[in-house]
Amino acid sequence: MNMSFVLSAGFLSSIWLAVHLFVGGRQIATPLLASDLAPLVRQTQYLCWHFTSVAIAAMAVLNLWAVITDDPAFALAAFLLAVGFATVGIGLVLRLGARHLDLPQGWLFVPVALLGGLGLWL
Repeated sequence: MNMSFVLSAGFLSSIWLAVHLFVGGRQIATPLLASDLAPLVRQTQYLCWHFTSVAIAAMAVLNLWAVITDDPAFALAAFLLAVGFATVGIGLVLRLGARHLDLPQGWLFVPVALLGGLGLWL
């Protein structure tokens, strides 16, 4: 396991967590809570936003814990999360016929996955 790449994946995941919490909170969560969506829909979406927060935090912690413990199993778990986020984030945008310029979130996890993958296999 190449610690530098795994550590970089962990730090980049931490940056994306901060972006999610602070930018996403202002641009997505706050307007969502103020919307006139049905309460069940609004609350479910808000819950999913928080689930995403936990998943991104887990990605960061798993990478950092892999470096601390020198255990590649943690890096593999973080890598799989990053690949999943990238795949869903890129693929679903295409399936919806939306633009990646409007919904770029999936692309943010490509470098996390690449760094994590390099860390696992170098």
